Amino acid sequence: MVFISSAARFVSISYIVITVILIYFSLFSYFMGGKNPIIYTLKSYEIKKEIIGFKKFLETFSIIDKKSPNELKIWRIYLTYAMVLDVNKK
Repeated sequence: MVFISSAARFVSISYIVITVILIYFSLFSYFMGGKNPIIYTLKSYEIKKEIIGFKKFLETFSIIDKKSPNELKIWRIYLTYAMVLDVNKK
């Protein structure tokens, strides 16, 4: 029979407890936050909202049927952003 000292037993129990806690938080973040939970700062959340708003603007602006020539010149400038935001294919 192998005897383990109390210090070694404490270390092994603490490793088990830490492992269980990490698994719990990993599963919690996976199920509550999706596969890749993203934590936004206030500034990054504002930037994300601006980008989504700009994408919606490009989607409505990309209806070229009723545009004037000046608006088509502006569309050339926005075309780069439309390509990045994947609006140019619609």
